[in-house]
Amino acid sequence: MELVGRYVKQIFGSDNLMRSFHFSKKGFISVHTLITEIAEAKNRADTLIQIVNNEDDDVASLLNTSFTEITDSQDINDIHLSLESQDIPSYISVRHRYNLTYMDLQNAQNAQDAIIDLRNRKIAEMHPTSHAFLLTNYDKITKTVEYKDPNYGNYKIWVRIGQFRAMATGGRIKLRPFFTSGLLKSKLNDLVN
Repeated sequence: MELVGRYVKQIFGSDNLMRSFHFSKKGFISVHTLITEIAEAKNRADTLIQIVNNEDDDVASLLNTSFTEITDSQDINDIHLSLESQDIPSYISVRHRYNLTYMDLQNAQNAQDAIIDLRNRKIAEMHPTSHAFLLTNYDKITKTVEYKDPNYGNYKIWVRIGQFRAMATGGRIKLRPFFTSGLLKSKLNDLVN
């Protein structure tokens, strides 16, 4: 397991992905499974970063849409209206994010719905980054933003709208919707899972 941790850290610059692997009780994981999961996570993350941070027309062409921006100085009510009218799912780029803990991942693995609820986390616990997520839902009643982080697999992560705004600290969040069918079908539809 230590060797795997060093490999993951070398590839990603962090060992956070280690938390999503399912090792046997003796600490083993198949090499094929490990390499496949790491490669898939890295490819998804790299592709998303390139897409959501690029301001060229190529991005709009690839996603078949333009983007909406949210800034860290924007009023919460304006963000609420933006999210309420946003087509979902959307690719989003952020400047700050939470790193998930071992307990976050363990609790989500044991839960039937695989949700990681970070709504009680302090904004000060966020770390600077240039990262991309997949926005999967916005609950307009509870003002809860749900997204998936490609570094952590298929877990649904929940944050409050104020936490979401803080993810833009020092910059902006770009929301780029995509469609799974029809004339506006995104060329990136295969990255949803």
